[in-house]
Amino acid sequence: RFDAFDRAAAEDDLSKMKVLVTLGVAFLLGILAGAHLENELRRRAFLIPAAITGVAGFLHLAYRVLVLQRSVLDVTEMEVVEVPADILGDAGVLTASPSSNNLDAAFVHGGIGRNIATLDQACVLQMLEESRSQ
Repeated sequence: RFDAFDRAAAEDDLSKMKVLVTLGVAFLLGILAGAHLENELRRRAFLIPAAITGVAGFLHLAYRVLVLQRSVLDVTEMEVVEVPADILGDAGVLTASPSSNNLDAAFVHGGIGRNIATLDQACVLQMLEESRSQ
């Protein structure tokens, strides 16, 4: 029987598999499109994926700077870990206890179809160790 930690690991593996399958299908479609474009445009066929990549990179940069209000070289989001809040609740990590300030360290916000807890990476391991020792 799965506990909360095993369920989180299984959900993580499933989401990784979805990404890998999507990448595989896109790769195969790219092979077919590239073969067709090479027949039509010859050496200029490489301009199509280069233009798509450049436009996507520019749009991502504009999103980060204009919408998220981040600087161009900001790496602060690399210091947080996002975990489904219900999994942390089941594991006892987000429950308030007199000896722990876990609720102060977690920022719970809406995700796609569920609440997500954003935690500082430095305290994630400490919180999980506290929940396992209980």
